[in-house]
Amino acid sequence: MKLNFKKFKKYTKVDRSAFVEVDVRETFADRIYNETGTGIADLKLAEKIYASDENTDFTLEEINRMKKHAEGCIPWFVDGFEQILNNN
Repeated sequence: MKLNFKKFKKYTKVDRSAFVEVDVRETFADRIYNETGTGIADLKLAEKIYASDENTDFTLEEINRMKKHAEGCIPWFVDGFEQILNNN
C-alpha cells in the first residue's frame, strides 16, 4: 500500500471539512524509534518512514506495525492515518 507521510492531511475541524497538509515523517519515525518501537523491525520501519517520499510503498506487515504505533498518538494524527488507510 502506498502512503504519503510527507503530505499528510491534518484535519483542522472534527467534521473533516478543513485540513492542512503537514510533513509527519520525522515526528512519526521518532515516536517509533524513541517511544513505542521494539526490535530491529521497528527500527527499519522508523528509518523507512523518515526516508520516505511521496507515495512510498509499505507492506501489510509494516502497515500493521504502524497501526500499533499510531494508537497512542494525538487524535488528529490517528484520524488522518485512518483516512489514508480507508482511502487506499
